[in-house]
Amino acid sequence: MTQPEAINSGVQLSDAEKREIANLQALGRDLATQLYVCLKTASFYDPRNDNFKKQISKFLDLLHVATDHESHLSITDVDGYLFLNDQRLKIKLDGYLAAKYLQSQFENLGVAGMEFSVKTELEELEKAFSQVVRSDLKVRNAENLNDYFRGLEIKNIKFIPSLTIDDCRDDDDDESERTSAKKTFFQALSVVQQVMGGFAQQKKRNTNFFKAKRAIHGIIDEIIKNESYMLELTVLRNYDQYTYKHSVNVSVFAVALGIRLGLSKARLAELGFAALFHDFGKTRIPIDLLNKPESFNALDWSKMHEHPIYGAKALAQAFPMDSHTARAMLVAFEHHKNIDGTGYPYINRARPMNLFSRIVSMCDYFDAVTSGRVYSKKPMPLDQVIMQMIKQAKVKFDPYLLKVLINIIGIYPVGSLLLLDTGELALVVANNMNDIFRPDVRILADTRGKKEQTPVVQLTEYDRENEKYVRNVVHLVDPEKYGIDISEYILES
Repeated sequence: MTQPEAINSGVQLSDAEKREIANLQALGRDLATQLYVCLKTASFYDPRNDNFKKQISKFLDLLHVATDHESHLSITDVDGYLFLNDQRLKIKLDGYLAAKYLQSQFENLGVAGMEFSVKTELEELEKAFSQVVRSDLKVRNAENLNDYFRGLEIKNIKFIPSLTIDDCRDDDDDESERTSAKKTFFQALSVVQQVMGGFAQQKKRNTNFFKAKRAIHGIIDEIIKNESYMLELTVLRNYDQYTYKHSVNVSVFAVALGIRLGLSKARLAELGFAALFHDFGKTRIPIDLLNKPESFNALDWSKMHEHPIYGAKALAQAFPMDSHTARAMLVAFEHHKNIDGTGYPYINRARPMNLFSRIVSMCDYFDAVTSGRVYSKKPMPLDQVIMQMIKQAKVKFDPYLLKVLINIIGIYPVGSLLLLDTGELALVVANNMNDIFRPDVRILADTRGKKEQTPVVQLTEYDRENEKYVRNVVHLVDPEKYGIDISEYILES
């Protein structure tokens, strides 16, 4: 396989070349999506199943088109980017789940991807895909898997050894992706501050309505590009601007969840907007109460319980009435209701919660209890938060949505600090869809202290000789206990 070309080559292309690349992009996305469909189908059906054979045939047809001028075709994941041969694929919203699944599947196998020869036959695809999704498949890494496939007489499908992005693109490109995420996140924070801060002072229609909409579209685009870069920014804490930071965090979680649910971009924009302004009613809560360092008393809580009603009314005053504003009003009103009908404000009739409200309510609770500002002045450990939320499923939270949220944040959320059984301290940088207990981590320190170089490693790395994982999680740890400032690594990386 040729190495993927540098992503930012700066070369001027002719119209014909641009059309050729666009066609290749479309074909690559179709192939990746169909590979995803085949693997998912293989995980549910026997190879003899007619539906499985139908999906395999579709993949083979696409493969024949793609290999019309090539002897081989490869689909690879290189540090979070899918490539068709040497062409990086620009993943669109409708292909997001497929791309995430393939990346996770390749990571679980310890490979960069798969290569298909023009001579690949239907029977080989059936056998290969059935083997790849086996939960009891112990073979890992490209060399061992290729030997295993040869033993099964699969000659025209090969696995590609893991690559790093350094092998195929400029060093600055990953940094630019992370910088873009930071820029988008803090732009959204600035917009929320302008909108909510301005309304709290003037109580009149806000001129930043369209700026807020643009901020949400930016969040959507960044999460589609690299979810982990946005999620890690939610870990940063700013107690002087808690309400604003919390609002952006909830919007990021809600949009990520909406993408997993397959919502259209228009619906995602409405969801993100509603999440961004779910606490708009706090513009009418005294600032000294919002920033009170002590635990709330009964009178404080009585006042705080009024903010959902304030929020619905204030949003109608602040913004022009359209679908974004209408949904935001409903979410602001309902985001402290529970799916069993309890919560506040009290309504004298049974009414099921809106989908957006159920999403935002759950994301709001998760961020609030992990930050230690409202429900408890001390942050609750992340593992305890997740267990508590699971116990409250069907009462407070929608069980299906909670499952999706846990799949996004993982048992060990991006940005959390772990103690490993090697004595190392590691920062979670990305979750593993196939095994939420084994995320990708950055090694920050070992038993000798902080490291100058902080390599990223996969906790799925397996020592076959000793039949055990190279590293295992002991438990989550408090960064302050070890004198580690997480924001230093997130903001400066």
